[in-house]
Amino acid sequence: MRNIMEVIKILVCGILIIIGLFVFNFYISFGYGSFNGFLAQFRSLPNERKLEQLRSDAIKQLTQDHAEFSSITGLVLHETTYSDMCAKGEHGWKREDSYAYRCSYRLTYYYGTNREYKELLLDVEKTVNDLGWTLSYTPQPTISEAISQHSGEIFLVKLPIYAKKVSGSSPILLAINGFYGYGVHWTKLSYEPNPFGVIVIQEIYHKNESNKSPEEIFNKITSSGQEAIMFVISKDYFIN
Repeated sequence: MRNIMEVIKILVCGILIIIGLFVFNFYISFGYGSFNGFLAQFRSLPNERKLEQLRSDAIKQLTQDHAEFSSITGLVLHETTYSDMCAKGEHGWKREDSYAYRCSYRLTYYYGTNREYKELLLDVEKTVNDLGWTLSYTPQPTISEAISQHSGEIFLVKLPIYAKKVSGSSPILLAINGFYGYGVHWTKLSYEPNPFGVIVIQEIYHKNESNKSPEEIFNKITSSGQEAIMFVISKDYFIN
């Protein structure tokens, strides 16, 4: 009889543990998406002084990397804009971001050119390849492939997103005539979108950006009698 009671106690404890684990898993999944999402609640942004240093380093790096495109002939710089954002990731049953906090900086350079546009894009492709940029994800057509597959105006061709690895930090991303994470062509945007791409942001902790629209800059360049081309270079300067 005693042995039977011991077995019953063990079974009851086992059932209670299983129920407890089920309830805990339901709570974590419904409230935070996963255990990683739960742990993300305990991570935080560094202090503003540290963030300012990381931001400054990112701007310096992006500026230096963009300067390497100076070998492309026939470009006249018209405008430079920027977008800077720090936000908290969303963790719940509907959406779970891969980060707790993320800060990203983007520099956008608008050029005018009198060169034949297809020739210019092929020159851009050669330059980015020579500088060590690679496709940020696959499958993506190269610039050459995108041009050959496009039946409309070359100016409206959807070009690939490039990436450049950086030791010890997030890669640098390069988009040409487009914004990373956005499928629409940049001339259709009357505002500069956030640097995270198309996502739902739970809480924004820092935001600073240029008060200039891509559409207005584009119209200004074309009204001068030139074609427009845009280089968008960005990176996450903090993510945890």
